[in-house]
Amino acid sequence: MAKLHRAIALAIISKNDKLVSAEVKYLRKYLGLSNQDFAKVMGVGEETSSRWANGVEMGASAENLLRILVLRGLKPE
Repeated sequence: MAKLHRAIALAIISKNDKLVSAEVKYLRKYLGLSNQDFAKVMGVGEETSSRWANGVEMGASAENLLRILVLRGLKPE
């Protein structure tokens, strides 16, 4: 199952389009982060990370950081 989840995560971050809310939510869960921890790792407030999961577009820098975190495949500290 872990290999399947990794393959899905890599497919999501490999696309050229902006990430949509369902993808952001999937990637956050793939990294094993709660919304609170995700916000800390991303350097934003919990409200912002919640908005990303509910339809507000991420900025380019935040999206690039998320893609890098997933590519590394490690839960950030």
